[in-house]
Amino acid sequence: MENTSDTHRLPLIVDSRELARTGRTLDGGFAVRSLERLASLLSRDEGGLVWRVRGERRQRADGGHDDFLHLGVDGRVAMQCVRCLGDASVAVHVDRGFRLVGSEAQAAREDTEESELDVLVGGARFDLGELIEDEAIMSLPPIARHENCSLPVEAGDPDPGQAAVPSQDEARANPFAALTELKKRDR
Repeated sequence: MENTSDTHRLPLIVDSRELARTGRTLDGGFAVRSLERLASLLSRDEGGLVWRVRGERRQRADGGHDDFLHLGVDGRVAMQCVRCLGDASVAVHVDRGFRLVGSEAQAAREDTEESELDVLVGGARFDLGELIEDEAIMSLPPIARHENCSLPVEAGDPDPGQAAVPSQDEARANPFAALTELKKRDR
């Protein structure tokens, strides 16, 4: 294995076949700022992710074997809340298994929608750091918002607990106000 003595640095290149053959477990962590693609999606590049990967080899009835990786990633990152535009803390959680194959062609043939596990091309120079970053990115929500988000109240704003009622001047300026009045008369 290459570069596994420091599981906190990128690139993290491993021999995935050897990892599966030995059933070895690796774990480590990355600072969010070291994962450039992930950091570009966040409001702050602070914090970190901890990860663990376990290799496994399963014997088949035909005498062959299949190699697997199981990946776990956990952490918290800051994304911009779509409502208040402040930082919202978002959990990153990955718990996935992958089946390893020897070539892109084999992966394309065997990675079907019905497959329980995603199929990856394994090998002596497998970029585990890239897989960890990819999975962390895919675990992010499409939009982030605080669970109980309240917009900051500015001077002159109505009480946030009450609905804003337009003044008579605002209602006249609103082109749909006349339609609303006509609709009320028809009732």
